[in-house]
Amino acid sequence: SEPGQLGPALERCKRAMQDGRPYLVDARIKRYFRGADSEAYDFYSVARG
Repeated sequence: SEPGQLGPALERCKRAMQDGRPYLVDARIKRYFRGADSEAYDFYSVARG
């Protein structure tokens, strides 16, 4: 969406998490440099470390 929406979304996230509620921030990050056009990504799991 818009860069100006990220700060308020993170504040809402912080409040929700302090209340013990889950919150998802779905953000698209602009990619730069070599490989920026690649859609591949490494597997990442918080549970697996």
